[in-house]
Amino acid sequence: MIARLFDAGFDASARESFQRKPIRLALAVVLGAIFGLGLGWRPTAIWLGVVLAVEGLSWWLNRRRPYPEVASHQQRLRHSLSVLVIGALWMAPVAMMWLSGDPALQTAAAVQWMANLFYAQLYVGRSRGYTLLMVAPIVSIALVLSVGFSPHVGVTSWTAQLVVVLALINALLGLADVINRADQLRQATAKIEQERAAAEAANAAKSAFLAMMSHELRTPMNGVLGMAHALRGSRLSAAQRGQVDLILESGAGLMTVLNDVLDLSKIEAGRLELLSAPVDPRELIEQGCRVWLEAAAEKGVTLAWSVDEAVPAAIEVDATRLRQMLHNLVSNALKFTSEGGVTVRLERSGGRMILSVTDTGPGILEEVQARLFEAFTQADAGISHTYGGTGLGLAITKRLAGLMGGSVGLRSQVGQGSTFYVDLPLIEAKSLAAAPEETPETCEEAAEPPAAGRAMQVLGVDDNATNRAVLGALLKALGAEAVLAESAVEALERMEGQAFDLVLMDIHMPGMGGEDALQAIRAGRGGQPEVPVVALTADAMAGDRERFLRLGFDEHLAKPLSPQALAAVLAACQGPGQPLSAAAVA
Repeated sequence: MIARLFDAGFDASARESFQRKPIRLALAVVLGAIFGLGLGWRPTAIWLGVVLAVEGLSWWLNRRRPYPEVASHQQRLRHSLSVLVIGALWMAPVAMMWLSGDPALQTAAAVQWMANLFYAQLYVGRSRGYTLLMVAPIVSIALVLSVGFSPHVGVTSWTAQLVVVLALINALLGLADVINRADQLRQATAKIEQERAAAEAANAAKSAFLAMMSHELRTPMNGVLGMAHALRGSRLSAAQRGQVDLILESGAGLMTVLNDVLDLSKIEAGRLELLSAPVDPRELIEQGCRVWLEAAAEKGVTLAWSVDEAVPAAIEVDATRLRQMLHNLVSNALKFTSEGGVTVRLERSGGRMILSVTDTGPGILEEVQARLFEAFTQADAGISHTYGGTGLGLAITKRLAGLMGGSVGLRSQVGQGSTFYVDLPLIEAKSLAAAPEETPETCEEAAEPPAAGRAMQVLGVDDNATNRAVLGALLKALGAEAVLAESAVEALERMEGQAFDLVLMDIHMPGMGGEDALQAIRAGRGGQPEVPVVALTADAMAGDRERFLRLGFDEHLAKPLSPQALAAVLAACQGPGQPLSAAAVA
């Protein structure tokens, strides 16, 4: 029984009561004024002095030795005794005003009694035991006044006294029911909180697992696709080239699935950052659509796009996220359109902008439309076998739109095609401002052009032997001379003895990681503080490139390495000498 009274909420209620002492002291002064006006200032001064002394002493003792998070049995008993004493002190003026027989004072006593009861109910939802402690003096004084002092309160018969007692019992039963229901609610709330915490922990564990799997999967995929790219640049027969193309095509499909899963995981974990900046909406839409022109031509369908004249020339938006949503919608539309075409529009509607993608595909059943934006969902089970895909593109689009303060929607009729749209806030930018000074300089700005006719000297740093082999093969195919190091420490040592045009730095390495290595290079270790350093990493989730640029890297290359992306970096750092291209390994 004692354990049930001294429940988990008792200690929290005790600590909270100390925080309310200043309020209670102010109320004591107000009650003392009422008491003094009705019964004289001498008894009021005595009562107020005792209350202030007891409350002040309790507050001072708690300041010296605060009530603990989890109190001992003796500490709880001592605190319970102090609560009962203080409660009795607060009831003393109520009793005296009631026994005075003055109707005005009796009304004040009744109001104060009710006020104390309301105050006690503050603890109903927190602790059963603390509620009983607060209520005990209030109920006791009511019983004493109604039964023990009946001549003073007009209760002259035993029947009337019985009525008062039964009414108090009924009130106590009601209060007990309230306490019980509050206790049940508290337990249910605690259970929900535990389940929520468990769900958040599970989601965090899932996100950490997927992030780890991203790195672990990209490392072998880097070996497979990197060597396939290098192999394709060698002399092959037509049959061998077709086999290599199949490896590359299958690997690209696998990377699409992997990227979708990781993007969704990062959004769910709340780790996706929005980086808004002034952009040209017309250029963004055109660039995003031109990527799909070849795919549309292969299917024999048209792809057109337009931007409403009412859309400003510069808008403030996260271009990466808007481009990603456009990619998802156009990809989805082309997948299901076999004749006709796909139309992309960016329009203004008041303070909003609407990005819509309309196709002439088969349309979608009404009962299917509501669940299309759920993760891993497609219109029917056979679609993934017929068209491929994870069913994550629309789910990612919906969640990105939500993060950007917008929403997504769908209009479709079977046989008449579909229109998917994204409704986003329209924030007009003053101009397409130039990049800020703190933005990491590009390779063109950072690198000294190598001497004419000299191959680029590239330092590749990676602790994984497979990755080093891939990097070496791709750099050789692109005509660069590669020096490979298996650790950041070794890389710094090599930089002291040889000048490099570019450093490709892995991020996750034992000992000194890539970020620490970059800081060491910029601080002068290795003797080449201005050399361009490119982050070479399997961290390729949405937003990672921006994060590495903010850290001070000149560029970011994701694994598996793309020969085209690597060639672009080399060409940028090559300067006006002999530009490189990916033609040798394309």
